[in-house]
Amino acid sequence: AVVQENSKARANEAQDAESIQHDEQHEIGNEKAASESGLKVDGNSNDSERSESGFLDWLEKNVNDEESGENERVDCEGVPHEKLCMVMFRLLKKYHVTRILDTSCIKNARSLTPAIQALARRTYRVEYICASGSEQELESIRNSLVFEESAVSPAEVSYLKLEWWQKKSLFPPELDMVLAWDVLAHAAYGRVWRFFENLVESGVKTVVFDNYSGERNMPFAERLTINVRRSPFNFVNPQDIVQNMTSEVIQFNRQLVLYTKELVEESLNTTTRK
Repeated sequence: AVVQENSKARANEAQDAESIQHDEQHEIGNEKAASESGLKVDGNSNDSERSESGFLDWLEKNVNDEESGENERVDCEGVPHEKLCMVMFRLLKKYHVTRILDTSCIKNARSLTPAIQALARRTYRVEYICASGSEQELESIRNSLVFEESAVSPAEVSYLKLEWWQKKSLFPPELDMVLAWDVLAHAAYGRVWRFFENLVESGVKTVVFDNYSGERNMPFAERLTINVRRSPFNFVNPQDIVQNMTSEVIQFNRQLVLYTKELVEESLNTTTRK
């Protein structure tokens, strides 16, 4: 009986060692995958100490702005699209965004920098993910130094190659918002549909894009507008809407609309049933 018990104990120890080794390999594999995707990977050692220290540093730097009310304002003067900058800052605050992915940051970076900077002064650990389907575009935005540390500190900026129009091309986890400004109006309808499917499957909380009210959808490559409220999309009403975002180039009624994950999912299901 004693021999049997010792044998069982040794077998259990061997099984536990094998399980620990498997878990360690799995964690290493996850870290490698995240690193290769372009996302920052934090180590496990002293995470709580670094997090506490980082928060205290952030608090010390921004406490004066908080007391003066400075962190409730944003200065968008001089950026290419001042209204986009101002509206996005309001939405980022309203929906408590700390992690945002921009599908066209090469177009939006200069307009959004003041909004991201202002958000980072009032919210701890803001992350802006600059995404593009082109490595050349990502390299271009890196080299332009739009997001140099002095411009967006203390926000974190990362770069990610993402072909959002591909089937099952999922977005990073735990995104509060995806911005697709001046993107969907120029994409094929099939790509637009997959964009929304990938959003829902990835669990993205909110999505912001430009919509053109009153316009009919035209399935031509050279089109400049999209209206998700009309066929073939037939989306439900958005959660938030800002009128008169019309640019100088496009003379249509350009709206900024925000959909929650639940509203996108409802819209996709409704359109499928039709």
